[in-house]
Amino acid sequence: MSKHTHRTLIAACVGTGALLFSAFAAQPVALATANEDSPILSGEVVVKYKDGTEAAEAIEDAKEPEQAHEKLPADEKERIKEAVQEEGANLTDAKAHADGAVTISLDKKLSESDIDSLVEKLEDSKDVEFVEPVYIAQPFQINQDEVNRGKYTSYQWSLRNGVGGINADAAWRYSKGKDVTVAVLDTGIVDHPEFDNKLVQGADLISDSSRSRDGDGRDMNPRDEGDWMRAYECVTWPARARTSSWHGTHVAGIVGATQDEQGIDGVAPQAKILPVRVLGRCGGTSTDIADGITWASGGDVPGLERNENPAKVINLSLGGGAYQCPQVYQNAIDAAIARGSTIVVAAGNDHANARHTTPANCRGVITVGATGPDGEQSSYSNYGRVVDLSAPGGNGYHREQILSAANMSTTTPTDGNYVWMQGTSQATPHVSGVAALMLSKFPQMTPEQVRQSLVNSTKDVQSCPRGGCGRGILNAPAALEYASNLVGQALTEDDAAAGPIQPVEAPVAQPAPVQPVDLQPAPRDENRTTQRARMTIERWVLDAGQSTAVLGNGFEPGEEVIAYVDSFSRPLGSSWADGQGQIRARFTPSQSLRVGYHVMFLTGQTSGKVAGARFFYWGD
Repeated sequence: MSKHTHRTLIAACVGTGALLFSAFAAQPVALATANEDSPILSGEVVVKYKDGTEAAEAIEDAKEPEQAHEKLPADEKERIKEAVQEEGANLTDAKAHADGAVTISLDKKLSESDIDSLVEKLEDSKDVEFVEPVYIAQPFQINQDEVNRGKYTSYQWSLRNGVGGINADAAWRYSKGKDVTVAVLDTGIVDHPEFDNKLVQGADLISDSSRSRDGDGRDMNPRDEGDWMRAYECVTWPARARTSSWHGTHVAGIVGATQDEQGIDGVAPQAKILPVRVLGRCGGTSTDIADGITWASGGDVPGLERNENPAKVINLSLGGGAYQCPQVYQNAIDAAIARGSTIVVAAGNDHANARHTTPANCRGVITVGATGPDGEQSSYSNYGRVVDLSAPGGNGYHREQILSAANMSTTTPTDGNYVWMQGTSQATPHVSGVAALMLSKFPQMTPEQVRQSLVNSTKDVQSCPRGGCGRGILNAPAALEYASNLVGQALTEDDAAAGPIQPVEAPVAQPAPVQPVDLQPAPRDENRTTQRARMTIERWVLDAGQSTAVLGNGFEPGEEVIAYVDSFSRPLGSSWADGQGQIRARFTPSQSLRVGYHVMFLTGQTSGKVAGARFFYWGD
């Protein structure tokens, strides 16, 4: 990253992250140097040395991440120490990462201006390629309700041949993803019947043991230990306790759940899953995620055995806020693509332009927005020019969401079950799964050919009110046909893939409510209209005490509509829908809000419909 470009950070409202030396005595580093409205850790920076320099070679020679402080040249240690002390902090640790990078940790969090000053000082060396803050990433999903094991393929509208589905049945005549490894960089994975004989050796890339909860830092065990959080455990967030999401398991199930006449079907049911744990308590760091990309694609990472099953597809259903792609991400992505990996990334759930979400804004990735069962842009989905295509992510309640594998526990893992979720996190693995179908049939395809085949074979989005839905909605059989023409090889039926399991009507599930990760709207009455609720706000930038006019439509005529900010625990007031299902009202957000982006919601008390719009709160 060029000098000073790190200043252009944006406070991203994502639902959804390393270390140095005083006498190089290791000290605990607080996770709570970032909050949900800040995309960076304010007590850590990453330094990348130029290839061929003494410092870069020293970092790459480190057999364990913790050896970075031993390996750096003495004059560089002193230079870093002095720069940190000039900002009123002390060095606590340094850890080696892939590609000659080292993360520097401090004993205190710094203000944004002090971080800027430290970065500028550390960049002032001919041996340094770039210095930047460590960015926070989190999963992009909205959790809902769970169901127990049964046969649920009839709930999988996203795989069917409707306006919102990808028509997986037609694609399975030709390929089911055999012999392709898909890496899922996420919260890890738990035992589940959907993954019997499906997993290859994964890894835990979380470098901070307090974030990972397993007590031993990086290792070859990708088990999800749970990402539950007590209220304000990350200092300024979350405002209320959160249960474990089992997000990585849910994403992996969408990619490649087994076809066994039980549970669900994955998009690529014969693909192998490579679980790579990079998210834990309070999210994950850009340095750990970058190393995860490197390791998953077959690159070397200090302290880990080389991956013997390099992934042809890497799924990143995660992200955070940044005006431009952090260099630590871009370097890892460029190298992974050069090794032959296709990288698929979620656009984000902020109802905003994805150009301010990373790694969605990185060069070379395939960025995915979300759509609902009627082929419409999902109300939460990010949008914009960086979105390459859209895929089913859910847009509503229960059966309008995506059902996949999860776990029954609210904290540490126990028995497997199934959970409804929606988000660009759920859209992204649909694309990764179709990429696996193509690569199984045409293994010679390059990442660029995979991208071309995906984006040039889409079907129309039925409604894209904000624009920026990409080329259209993922179309599995059309992508295979496009790939066939692109590589000049006939698309023939695969005997092993033929004959997809025909779905039967699933038993009616009795949902057991779980603690919401984001929104928990009122249950939907299945007999009501499927028209979507929408809203607009007059002012999207508000000062303290300032009100804004709000227009909502698509609600049930005569119902009460309550306005909230960020969660259903912060009501602003209410109004009543007129005979056309519209409301016109004026609301004033609380002056206790933090400066940054927030979301205002309108919730119909009879219909259960929810609409949202984003605004920026300046405060006093």
